Amino acid sequence: MHRGRKLTPSLAPRDRDEWRWRDVVYCRRPDGWLHWGIVSDKLKRFGLPMVIHRVGIALEEDCLGWWKSSVTSGTQK
Repeated sequence: MHRGRKLTPSLAPRDRDEWRWRDVVYCRRPDGWLHWGIVSDKLKRFGLPMVIHRVGIALEEDCLGWWKSSVTSGTQK
């Protein structure tokens, strides 16, 4: 059984090395539903990784900055 570990929710440059592709990212949407995505191996704005998630259709987006209330659970050891 694999267990994730809680990662920093910080997007500050000094904390970005903690974010790895295939980490699972959770956030609470404004309507109260929990939403999740997977950190991509592609980097975009300011060196932040993109996230693969589904909102109607599957998307790979530069959205970590939008997900202000993010709680993260990594797949790293």
